[in-house]
Amino acid sequence: MNCIQCNRPAHGVCKFCGRAICKDHFTTSNIIMDIYPRKNDQEKDRVLVVENVLKCSYCKPIENLLEIDIKI
Repeated sequence: MNCIQCNRPAHGVCKFCGRAICKDHFTTSNIIMDIYPRKNDQEKDRVLVVENVLKCSYCKPIENLLEIDIKI
């Protein structure tokens, strides 16, 4: 598999989109891996965040946070 930017051998893949990236063209970012909804009204929703995952230069985070209502 080759890097999406330079077509040299890739060293990893973007955690967000799966594009192949070499060591010269990756960055890192944080990603939410799981969401733990509150169990009652006194608690808050919690998220599991993983830091420093591989990211390509094509993926761009949305600047405004999205509000979601989790129903389980």
